[in-house]
Amino acid sequence: MKAVAYCRIAPEEEASLNAYAIEVQKSDIEAYSKDHDIEIVEYLVDHAGTGIKEPRPELDRILGGMLEEGVQAVLVASTDRLASNVKTYLMYRMQMSQKGYEVVCIEKTSGETGAGKFAPMLGRA
Repeated sequence: MKAVAYCRIAPEEEASLNAYAIEVQKSDIEAYSKDHDIEIVEYLVDHAGTGIKEPRPELDRILGGMLEEGVQAVLVASTDRLASNVKTYLMYRMQMSQKGYEVVCIEKTSGETGAGKFAPMLGRA
Protein backbone atom coordinates (compact mmCIF):
# COMPACT_ATOMS: atom_id res chain seq x y z
CA MET A 1 0.00 0.00 0.00
CA LYS A 2 1.20 3.52 -0.79
CA ALA A 3 0.83 6.18 1.89
CA VAL A 4 1.90 9.63 2.93
CA ALA A 5 3.03 10.41 6.46
CA TYR A 6 1.48 13.51 7.99
CA CYS A 7 3.34 15.16 10.86
CA ARG A 8 2.43 18.31 12.75
CA ILE A 9 4.04 20.19 15.57
CA ALA A 10 2.84 23.34 17.26
CA PRO A 11 5.39 26.11 17.83
CA GLU A 12 5.14 25.70 21.61
CA GLU A 13 5.80 21.95 21.29
CA GLU A 14 8.75 22.56 18.98
CA ALA A 15 10.32 24.93 21.50
CA SER A 16 10.17 22.30 24.24
CA LEU A 17 11.62 19.46 22.11
CA ASN A 18 9.09 17.03 23.47
CA ALA A 19 7.85 13.60 22.37
CA TYR A 20 5.90 15.14 19.48
CA ALA A 21 9.05 16.34 17.71
CA ILE A 22 8.86 15.90 13.95
CA GLU A 23 11.79 13.47 13.88
CA VAL A 24 10.13 11.31 16.56
CA GLN A 25 6.87 11.26 14.59
CA LYS A 26 8.72 10.35 11.38
CA SER A 27 10.70 7.61 13.09
CA ASP A 28 7.59 6.05 14.66
CA ILE A 29 5.68 6.19 11.37
CA GLU A 30 8.60 4.72 9.44
CA ALA A 31 8.91 1.80 11.87
CA TYR A 32 5.17 1.13 11.62
CA SER A 33 5.24 1.27 7.83
CA LYS A 34 8.08 -1.25 7.64
CA ASP A 35 6.25 -3.65 9.97
CA HIS A 36 3.06 -3.37 7.89
CA ASP A 37 4.52 -3.36 4.36
CA ILE A 38 3.45 0.23 3.65
CA GLU A 39 5.43 2.37 1.22
CA ILE A 40 5.72 5.98 2.36
CA VAL A 41 5.91 8.11 -0.77
CA GLU A 42 6.11 11.48 0.98
CA TYR A 43 6.40 13.09 4.40
CA LEU A 44 4.10 16.09 4.81
CA VAL A 45 4.94 18.40 7.71
CA ASP A 46 3.00 21.34 9.12
CA HIS A 47 4.39 23.66 11.79
CA ALA A 48 1.11 24.89 13.23
CA GLY A 49 -1.19 24.57 16.20
CA THR A 50 -4.29 22.42 16.26
CA GLY A 51 -6.75 25.21 15.50
CA ILE A 52 -8.66 24.90 12.24
CA LYS A 53 -8.07 28.57 11.52
CA GLU A 54 -4.29 28.25 11.48
CA PRO A 55 -2.74 27.63 8.05
CA ARG A 56 -1.85 23.99 7.53
CA PRO A 57 -0.86 23.78 3.86
CA GLU A 58 0.13 20.11 3.90
CA LEU A 59 -3.14 19.07 5.53
CA ASP A 60 -4.93 21.18 2.91
CA ARG A 61 -3.13 19.18 0.18
CA ILE A 62 -4.42 15.94 1.68
CA LEU A 63 -7.97 17.22 2.15
CA GLY A 64 -7.93 18.53 -1.43
CA GLY A 65 -6.92 15.14 -2.82
CA MET A 66 -3.69 16.59 -4.21
CA LEU A 67 -1.46 13.60 -3.44
CA GLU A 68 0.54 11.32 -5.70
CA GLU A 69 -1.57 8.91 -7.72
CA GLY A 70 -2.01 5.58 -6.00
CA VAL A 71 -1.82 6.88 -2.42
CA GLN A 72 -4.32 4.95 -0.32
CA ALA A 73 -3.55 6.03 3.23
CA VAL A 74 -2.43 8.87 5.47
CA LEU A 75 -0.30 7.74 8.40
CA VAL A 76 -0.23 9.87 11.55
CA ALA A 77 1.69 9.29 14.76
CA SER A 78 -1.37 10.08 16.88
CA THR A 79 -4.88 11.41 16.42
CA ASP A 80 -3.99 14.73 18.00
CA ARG A 81 -1.59 15.43 15.15
CA LEU A 82 -4.72 15.92 13.02
CA ALA A 83 -7.07 17.49 15.55
CA SER A 84 -7.45 18.13 19.26
CA ASN A 85 -11.16 17.33 19.40
CA VAL A 86 -13.32 14.50 18.13
CA LYS A 87 -15.57 16.65 15.93
CA THR A 88 -12.70 18.11 13.92
CA TYR A 89 -10.91 14.76 13.76
CA LEU A 90 -14.01 13.06 12.35
CA MET A 91 -14.51 15.88 9.84
CA TYR A 92 -10.95 15.51 8.55
CA ARG A 93 -11.22 11.73 8.52
CA MET A 94 -14.46 11.90 6.50
CA GLN A 95 -12.94 14.36 3.99
CA MET A 96 -9.92 12.08 3.53
CA SER A 97 -12.15 9.06 3.08
CA GLN A 98 -14.08 10.90 0.37
CA LYS A 99 -10.76 11.39 -1.45
CA GLY A 100 -10.00 7.68 -1.13
CA TYR A 101 -7.50 7.92 1.74
CA GLU A 102 -7.66 5.75 4.84
CA VAL A 103 -6.43 7.43 8.03
CA VAL A 104 -4.05 5.17 9.93
CA CYS A 105 -3.11 6.29 13.42
CA ILE A 106 -0.14 4.30 14.65
CA GLU A 107 -0.40 5.23 18.34
CA LYS A 108 -1.78 2.43 20.48
CA THR A 109 -2.26 4.10 23.85
CA SER A 110 -5.10 4.84 26.20
CA GLY A 111 -5.67 7.77 28.48
CA GLU A 112 -6.35 11.44 28.08
CA THR A 113 -3.80 12.27 25.38
CA GLY A 114 -3.31 11.24 21.78
CA ALA A 115 -5.33 8.30 20.53
CA GLY A 116 -6.58 7.48 24.03
CA LYS A 117 -9.06 10.31 24.19
CA PHE A 118 -10.55 9.26 20.85
CA ALA A 119 -10.39 5.46 21.21
CA PRO A 120 -13.69 4.83 23.02
CA MET A 121 -15.61 6.76 20.39
CA LEU A 122 -13.75 5.68 17.27
CA GLY A 123 -12.63 2.12 17.75
CA ARG A 124 -9.72 1.66 15.35
CA ALA A 125 -8.28 5.11 14.67
